[in-house]
Amino acid sequence: MLMIRRPAQHDCSTQQTAKSINISQFLLIRQVLETFDDYAVASQILKIMMDLDSCDILTMCIDTLICNAKPFTALGHMDNFVQTLFTKYKILRSRRNLEKEFVYTFLEMLNTTVINNSIRFELETELVNFDQKYSRSTVPSPRSESVDVGDDAHESNEEIEQLWSSNLSLDRSNLTRIFETTVSKMEASFEEVHNQHSVVLAARGLIKLRQFNAAIFDDLTMGWIIRMRYCPNRMSLFRAFAILISESCINIVTLIQIALTTKSSESLSTNVTRSSNLIKPSSCNEDFKFCIRVLELVVCGNTFEASLTLKELFTLKRKRILYIQSSPAKILDLYRHNIELCANSHDGASEEHLQAFITSTNALDLLRELVPNGLDLINSRLVDPLLGIPHTGSVRWLQLLVNGMMHDQDLNELDDLHVQVARLFNLANDFSIDICKTKMRIIFHAGGQAAQSEQQSSLGHTIARSFIRGIASADPSRRKNCLRLVSVVNRSWASRIRGDAEELFLNPSSFMRSHRLSELLEIASQEDHETGAALALAISSVIEETSRSVSRNDLSCMPNLLVDRLARLLQSISAQEYEVEKVDHIIPELPWRSRAARQELQCWVVAFVRLIMLHLPSFMYGKGYLIDQIRILFGLNSLLLEDFLQDDELHQELILDIAGGLTMGLPDDYRAQLRRFAKGRRLPPLMDYLIGYIDCGESLRTIQRGKTSDYHLKAWERLAEPTPAYGDNDTSISLRLFKTRRSI
Repeated sequence: MLMIRRPAQHDCSTQQTAKSINISQFLLIRQVLETFDDYAVASQILKIMMDLDSCDILTMCIDTLICNAKPFTALGHMDNFVQTLFTKYKILRSRRNLEKEFVYTFLEMLNTTVINNSIRFELETELVNFDQKYSRSTVPSPRSESVDVGDDAHESNEEIEQLWSSNLSLDRSNLTRIFETTVSKMEASFEEVHNQHSVVLAARGLIKLRQFNAAIFDDLTMGWIIRMRYCPNRMSLFRAFAILISESCINIVTLIQIALTTKSSESLSTNVTRSSNLIKPSSCNEDFKFCIRVLELVVCGNTFEASLTLKELFTLKRKRILYIQSSPAKILDLYRHNIELCANSHDGASEEHLQAFITSTNALDLLRELVPNGLDLINSRLVDPLLGIPHTGSVRWLQLLVNGMMHDQDLNELDDLHVQVARLFNLANDFSIDICKTKMRIIFHAGGQAAQSEQQSSLGHTIARSFIRGIASADPSRRKNCLRLVSVVNRSWASRIRGDAEELFLNPSSFMRSHRLSELLEIASQEDHETGAALALAISSVIEETSRSVSRNDLSCMPNLLVDRLARLLQSISAQEYEVEKVDHIIPELPWRSRAARQELQCWVVAFVRLIMLHLPSFMYGKGYLIDQIRILFGLNSLLLEDFLQDDELHQELILDIAGGLTMGLPDDYRAQLRRFAKGRRLPPLMDYLIGYIDCGESLRTIQRGKTSDYHLKAWERLAEPTPAYGDNDTSISLRLFKTRRSI
């Protein structure tokens, strides 16, 4: 049994303790502590191991810090570790005992932070001059901690070993020849799936071969990877990739670049140095088999069971993490590219492979980590491009991916549209609202074709009810987030939802009847006024959030319909106030003697007034529109006189805004009739001001078609024009002191 004790205080004995732990023991201890997430003990172990003057140990310590940066930063140890490592770096440099891998790994860790710019600059300078200061023979042999690979290791790379030991240089032709010989031996071993011996030998040679000329070597590597895209033994190929990446023979950037250009590989074909019988015609299915494994290698790690030591596993993990942190956009592009290829391949095996990856923990965790700060990036690189493709297969995979990100597998793309919408309202909160908005866009994009079907003519009505029910049933603290879900609906769907919500609101059987609306929306009504107020808020909010679209209802009949509903509302209020016997056309269930009931009534009235506000332009045209204007004006005047609105200054101003907009364009003869009709009736002062006029018959006359008549001035027309000169008695007056308002 492995026993791990918390180390004592850091004293002079720690260096002796560190020397007693070899590399294998350190790797095992690190693996155990990470398994149990005990980073407090791990930080103490790292402090002990950093006392050693070993580049191998220090490099492994840096790997540990990179792979677990978040917990070590949260514990507050990261800055101290950086200073300790920099001190060790200066000691090793003074002894000329530096290793390039240590310097490079240390610099990679600093590049992920925004601190220690001076240390970063010094390491960059050291790395540039490293090859001049240290001979190639000082570079340690790769896989020094791996298992024995056999006696033929030296024979397999005999020429490379001789050149390495002699410190000679290689030109391009010789480097190409040796490279092709080495990889050919490795390719020949791919038939033996479980034999990784030749791959290990090739990696030992290639890591040294790269030291001769990294630029030429990387160019040759790119050409080789392009040739191997259609290799039938992909499991063996990607085992080799995992080993070569851990040994720094292959760069993840190169692998991703080739994967993303599988549909346009002609641009990369200039890097191919020789023909190969492995080249096959490009197809979506073959490209997918290559690209999905590249994505698995970067996201999931050693899923191909490559023969890697614990040290190499951590090196591979470090390279993966650093690439994901530095290039999240490329990773998202590769997600999208695989979905597009699979959707176009129409292959059952490829679909099963993609589904297994999309639902895997590693694939979903990576996207979840991007959500808090990178959801815009996910939308721009993954969601928006796939929604722009007129292929339902791509959207299906996108739905599955987003469902997994939301930890909710109950959301099924096969469910009806209104079921998915209702489910999404239950998930919306302060933390999930952004991803819920993305999911809402995907839902309506997938349901776009259903909306065009005649068989789904009632679908919009069902979805409108889902929106209203979701907002009304939500906890008051979540209603704001639920409203944000409505805002992402496209204009076509918004038009349907707005029209159906208005139809539900103005329906004679359910107009301001909370109990009836609760039945229609399948809301568990508690026979209280809070439910009615919530319904009023929900209906009004849905209509307003979709008001950017034109309602699909017939706008020509809307003024008459609104006037009729306003009359019913006023009659119902009067019936309740004077205890008049109810008749069929008067709204029942409108007792407002209690405070809660009055608040519910106020919510319904405000919702109705806001609906009038939205349809105000429809009162400006059509047959009999002037009569409708006058009728709605008197209805609004009656509303202003009701007691429940006397203390609501905000909505009083809203009503006066509507009245001001209606009276502004009234002809003088209609205004005169309106004024005569208002004589002897109670009018609020501001309403009296809007519909009134000043009798100037003694001073002003008008002649029209040879006839002379009195000229009536509107009240606001009596304001004097400003004088061009400033007088002694002139002063500035704020009209707000007189409660003046700007009309709409």
